[in-house]
Amino acid sequence: LLFGSSGSRADAVGDVDAPHTFTVGYGPREDAGHNVTRKALIPHVDDSEVTLNVCLSDDFRGGGLRFHGLRSPDKTTIAYELPHPREFDYTHRLGRAVMHLGNHFHEVLDVTSGERHVLIMWLRSWRAYRASHCPCCLKFRREYCICSPEWN
Repeated sequence: LLFGSSGSRADAVGDVDAPHTFTVGYGPREDAGHNVTRKALIPHVDDSEVTLNVCLSDDFRGGGLRFHGLRSPDKTTIAYELPHPREFDYTHRLGRAVMHLGNHFHEVLDVTSGERHVLIMWLRSWRAYRASHCPCCLKFRREYCICSPEWN
């Protein structure tokens, strides 16, 4: 799944030149030994132009992805002002992936049993989209960009 519409950020991303990949574990209780750091994740946008989210486990309940709509490109919308209460729920399954725009609000619902592990890949484009749009400065409503590739 790739959420977006014609004329949106997906059309202007450009070449991916700075991917960032990591794994995250969710469960009812934290367990650092198993990389389980939380049971849920509040609504947020990612520090990416496009995100790939791959499910690495199948022994869990709950932990769905809930999407809320795209973040406004202007500097008046902060991260916790959601455009929609709920747009779409996605249920992860082992070996399947969901791909979405980084500026698509989403959250991870509570994992009620087992462990949910995912591989996250943030696809970034410093030479194209980020050359004129800084997600960090947008989030903090800066008048001018103070970020650079060396910081990220």
